[in-house]
Amino acid sequence: MPSIWAWQVIWWALGVFVIWYLASRMEMATWPVRAAEAGVLEMRTAESAPLTYGNGRIVIGLQWRWALALAVVGAIIVKWVFG
Repeated sequence: MPSIWAWQVIWWALGVFVIWYLASRMEMATWPVRAAEAGVLEMRTAESAPLTYGNGRIVIGLQWRWALALAVVGAIIVKWVFG
């Protein structure tokens, strides 16, 4: 079984990876494509086109990344609480 410093290095590296993943891969550290306009509400119906990003990717397809990010954060919290 690894010593305590090895566990600390492993969890530190995982924390760095999570920060990088949220900032770069999930695009949480980027500016929005267009500015939000106050008082403008766009209603989408089932007949309208699917919600997409500027590059044409459908937003629904990115939900697995959120699930992965939440699972990693949950594992970190469980490890922190239960040691």
